[in-house]
Amino acid sequence: MSKEKQPVLSLCIITKNEEKHLPTCLSNIKELVDEIIVIDTGSTDKTVAIAKEAGARVYKRKWNNDFSAARNAAIEKAKGKWILFLDADESLSSTDAEKIEQLLSDPMAEGYLFYSETQLFDQQSSTPVQSLRLFRNRKEYRYQHKVFERIPEEIITN
Repeated sequence: MSKEKQPVLSLCIITKNEEKHLPTCLSNIKELVDEIIVIDTGSTDKTVAIAKEAGARVYKRKWNNDFSAARNAAIEKAKGKWILFLDADESLSSTDAEKIEQLLSDPMAEGYLFYSETQLFDQQSSTPVQSLRLFRNRKEYRYQHKVFERIPEEIITN
């Protein structure tokens, strides 16, 4: 009986009616990740079909106005040693995407901050603030706060 190799990088996304944005997000990153986890919070468009077509494992979850709960549900389903979190209307910059493999091999690192590119009104724009998007898959690393959710920096810097 052979043991399955643990995925290294899990992409986690929460969605609701993201058929317009999700294909760009997934095509930008799918070659870099070992698995894609999508938590869908009630899409009525083609979001779920698009995610499944891209090879994602899709889980439906009722929206309860809590972004952290939805993000943490995705983390619970992820099997990778590392978690990469993106919103469906985001993608990593090409520079950051190129760095990922190198970053994952650093045994001392717990997480990384990235700039993200967000699709607004059919245009790409870079957000001016870095945010924690890539971190080790550890039980103690979970999102907090219903809105403006984040993993506390104190956890990452310890």
